[in-house]
Amino acid sequence: MALIIIMPLKNTLESEYKKYLETYNDFWKRSVFFETIPKDKFTYKSENLKLFNRAISEKDRELLDFCVDVSYYDGIDRDYAELVNGVLLERWHDKQEDIVNSVYLKFPYPIFTDALLEIAIKRKVYRRYDHETEATLRKCVHALIAIGTPDADVALGKIKSLKNENVEAVLEMYK
Repeated sequence: MALIIIMPLKNTLESEYKKYLETYNDFWKRSVFFETIPKDKFTYKSENLKLFNRAISEKDRELLDFCVDVSYYDGIDRDYAELVNGVLLERWHDKQEDIVNSVYLKFPYPIFTDALLEIAIKRKVYRRYDHETEATLRKCVHALIAIGTPDADVALGKIKSLKNENVEAVLEMYK
């Protein structure tokens, strides 16, 4: 007689999103939730891409938050590039810092150069929550350095011309 082991099906990302919404206003519960996602295994990639598209088409801030966070943990690659680039400069959300962080850490592709420059230059539009250390601006500089193309270098030159001490602090790290 053969032993049959029945493994539970992995939860769908849609069902996980419903759980996430229940913890949306509790930072600690949300943190624990994302720690359950296997790091960089792309377990939820196809589902997350679909939800990401839905978040953009419906301009759903909470769903976008979820998708950006899932992609950070689950993994983010070239298949996300067009989606990320398309949403980076949208004004209906305030996830620019988190998205720029993913660009810098996970996939510094040249497609993002123009958007990163725009975010860096237009503080009142895209960096409303940047305080004295200007974290989003700093991440834009890191991302452009990581991209490392001639166009990214031109964008960095434009940002340097702002004579911003936070930009200078980041650039000093690379000397």
